[in-house]
Amino acid sequence: MNKVRLVTSNLNKLKEFIRLSGGLDVDIQHGADLKEVKSENSIEVAIYKSLEAGEGAIVEDTILKVNGEEITDIRYRLSELSQLADSNDCKLEWITTLALHNGYSVALYQGVTHGTFKDIKDVPNDAFGFDPFFVPDGASKTLYELEKDGCKDDFSARKYAIQNLILDKKLKEVEINSIPPWKGEYQS
Repeated sequence: MNKVRLVTSNLNKLKEFIRLSGGLDVDIQHGADLKEVKSENSIEVAIYKSLEAGEGAIVEDTILKVNGEEITDIRYRLSELSQLADSNDCKLEWITTLALHNGYSVALYQGVTHGTFKDIKDVPNDAFGFDPFFVPDGASKTLYELEKDGCKDDFSARKYAIQNLILDKKLKEVEINSIPPWKGEYQS
């Protein structure tokens, strides 16, 4: 794989990507948020985000599925998470999609971590996204607690997506000339 450029404005995702990317030859482009289309389809969000970033760029989009419902704009809806989840036996899926724009197509790679919801009253100030609420299957602690213990990577959807990128295990590939211009709204 040629050198690629990771485009992100999220410092936490940036740190994780650098730590998890192993031998990938990656330039980091940290800056302003890319425009994200408002869609209930996470693959569509990743594809258009990739087009926005341009050729040679990798972008990442993370969603949370709550009892099967995709929440593509989770960072804007964290305050609603306990209402969305409804109970401690709620099923969650952390899905990270990497989209690589190679000039003629967008290749998509995905990682998924299954888990359950843990309702907490006080969210720690240093918490990242939904980490304090998400208990991965096979763990007894939340992602936030696992991060503090140095074990979050063992359950990371981002890690699984990066591994699929390194192994070139595409979820799907879409030719750029088949992607229509976006005519809808954008997330805010």
